[in-house]
Amino acid sequence: MDKLFEIIQRDGNQNPILNCLLPRITSDQLAWEVSLEKWRVIYTLNLSGILIEDGGRQTCGLCNVYFYGHSDECEECPILLAGYPECNGTPYKDYQKAILLNDLDLATRSSKQELFFLRRMYMGIDFSYLLYFRKEQLEEVLQDLVSIAAPDSTLTTIRFPDHDITIPLLAWTNDEKSFRYDDPEIDLALSLIFETDPELDEYIRARGFEDNYRDPEDRSPPDDEEEEIQVSIGFIYLTIYTDLQDRLDLKDSSDFILFDFGTTGTNMSLLFDNSPSIRKRFIELLEKSHGICGVFNREMDGEVIWYMGQSMATIIGDPYTTPEEIEKILREK
Repeated sequence: MDKLFEIIQRDGNQNPILNCLLPRITSDQLAWEVSLEKWRVIYTLNLSGILIEDGGRQTCGLCNVYFYGHSDECEECPILLAGYPECNGTPYKDYQKAILLNDLDLATRSSKQELFFLRRMYMGIDFSYLLYFRKEQLEEVLQDLVSIAAPDSTLTTIRFPDHDITIPLLAWTNDEKSFRYDDPEIDLALSLIFETDPELDEYIRARGFEDNYRDPEDRSPPDDEEEEIQVSIGFIYLTIYTDLQDRLDLKDSSDFILFDFGTTGTNMSLLFDNSPSIRKRFIELLEKSHGICGVFNREMDGEVIWYMGQSMATIIGDPYTTPEEIEKILREK
């Protein structure tokens, strides 16, 4: 896709305009790839301070397949079928407004949102919580994680140099149900227990998962305290990366391990983003297990939610920024 687009400079006070160099789009997959690449290019240009006209239908891969040559405009276009005729109601309309107003800030926000919108339409959303710990904390973190997870009937063994531990979590990619402590990736699946909140309630009830509610009377509540109603959410996919030199392609992360808590798709990803209780639970795990930092991964950017004992909400460009780089970013703010 390196030579898919070009920027055409124009005379006077006119903004430059994007032009597509691809002569013909022959498949749905290519149409999506062209549209996604178009908005990635525009967003990158906006970030660098360039306000550029998007080129309209000529540069849209989906328009090339579903607009031109059809008796009905946008016939069978996935955007139309999703309820957005002529892209009305999408961030693209905000981008057009930004061009009319010559507003670079609005353009940058809307181009990012349009890229995100198209990615969600094409691929679904894959948000995750990224929690960093010291390597020597692996066993401690696993045990703390078990304490907030719904026990699974399958046991998984983690083999350390001088002992093994067995945890009631599912090893979903490993038929032997065991890992070494220094395997580059340890893949688990689990249900985590959260205090209920409106977002969790809506998620549970909309899917008929009322059995996921946990009755506080089943357990012994603390003295003189009213225990919150709790709910289990799963499967949550957990990949533990023990070799961040390989995972992040950096040499300065050998002291850390990464717990990457992923979702089953778009709906759970949005729940991860919107539920205060879910965020609180991951922050509590960081606090209890003496973590280094936590990042909420929104794919296009990240949000530092906790660093060295302090909760926060700091946006970073790359969700997989290392703890060392995060420290530098926070120091400069």
